[in-house]
Amino acid sequence: MVLIKEVVIGSNELTITHLQFADDTILFCEAKWLEVVTIKRILRCFEILSGLKINYHKSVIAGIGVKEVMLQSFASRLNCAHQRLPFKYLGVPLGANPGVVIDFYNRRGGIQVWNLEFRRPLLAWEEEEVCRLHSFLINASEMRATKPDVWKWKADPSGVVSVASVYKRYEFFLGSVRKMAVVVWNNCAPPKVKFFGWLAWQGNVKTSSFLQRIGILDASAIVGCVFCENEVESVNHILLFCPFVWLLWSHIMKWWVSQWAMPNTMEGLL
Repeated sequence: MVLIKEVVIGSNELTITHLQFADDTILFCEAKWLEVVTIKRILRCFEILSGLKINYHKSVIAGIGVKEVMLQSFASRLNCAHQRLPFKYLGVPLGANPGVVIDFYNRRGGIQVWNLEFRRPLLAWEEEEVCRLHSFLINASEMRATKPDVWKWKADPSGVVSVASVYKRYEFFLGSVRKMAVVVWNNCAPPKVKFFGWLAWQGNVKTSSFLQRIGILDASAIVGCVFCENEVESVNHILLFCPFVWLLWSHIMKWWVSQWAMPNTMEGLL
């Protein structure tokens, strides 16, 4: 019995039930109550098993050829917003005609020129990435307008991306998995605690200084520690050097009947 019917696209009749990127997910189903309720139950089971919570207020249900009344009913059942195509997912318009690569390309006197336009001002780190992209495109092979656009994963002879090929490429450039990664992920802690430990180890906890560095907070925003208000709220300060946190660590070490020397970084602590 098929509870959720997949989407079939393309001449090869590729079937898709979901798409994922980082912590964003798109789920596909028919506009039927049974399938919508099944998705709701699956998401609830995920919450119970993982200990994580799904923010339905940031979720959206969109219909193709679905009556507005039914779409509103589905949204009410899922406790989320509803809208129609086209809409944006990760900044990319869905349901609209995005064009093809050749639309952004032309030749001028034997030189390849790429016309890349953005809908908003770029952040500093995004400008650096665009410069890298331009350098890559200038040195890329010449475009052939008569050939269709094709995705190809060069890390695997088959040209098809897979988790195994991505992992092998990661190991080739960055080396094998560090022992610390095993310590962070292979333990009995809840998944969200493991994830936080991984963020702390990588220095990517969303502190005020981190959010200011990536452009989420303005340069004039207050980025002081929420506990002591004396230092900038960085990963090492908020988890190690803050007097309030240091006192907490001291109580823990006293409880464990242990003595320790304060490490300089979170990696040293882990």
